[in-house]
Formats: sequence, C-alpha cells, structure tokens
Amino acid sequence: MILTQHYLACLSHASYLIGDETTGRGVVVDPRRDVGVYLDEAAERGLRIERVIETHIHVDFLSGHLELATIPERSSPTALAPRWRSRSSPFGTTSGCPWAT
Repeated sequence: MILTQHYLACLSHASYLIGDETTGRGVVVDPRRDVGVYLDEAAERGLRIERVIETHIHVDFLSGHLELATIPERSSPTALAPRWRSRSSPFGTTSGCPWAT
C-alpha cells in the first residue's frame, strides 16, 4: 500500500495519494488545484488515478477534482506524465502558491 501526504504550506492544505502496488489503482484525497504532483508520483509508482475523494467542502482553496476528472480514464499514468512534467505551479512559483513570498 502506498500512502503519501502532499502538504501545501501556504494554504495549510494536506492531500493524499493512496495506491495499491498490486493492482496499480490509485485515489487522490482532497486534491489541490495543481494536480501535476499526483500525476508525477502516480507515474513514478506505476499507478493509475481512478478516483478522487473530497472529505469536505473546500471554501478556502480551489480543488483539483475537475482537473483530475478530465484525464482519460483508460490512459496510463506514464502516457499522461508528459502533460505534467513540472512539479511547480502553473503560476510559475515553486511553492505552488502565486502569492507566496
């Protein structure tokens, strides 16, 4: 079993990638908007993200559930990885927060 916490300090937001090495199935819990970190790790570990779990309504940040929902279900994470090469934010900051100092 794989259980990795991804913590975004500027928002005090924790999300998780949970996976099963045997089946290659993965789930993301409370994803942040920049979903590249999950796709990168899934590709590295041979997982396909099949589900997203939101534990509560997130009014303090934007969730990445819609971004993850647009990924073709039958594609392997390896094939998707080139779309998400960087672990940095799409806003150009390495912290993942455009307003971080």
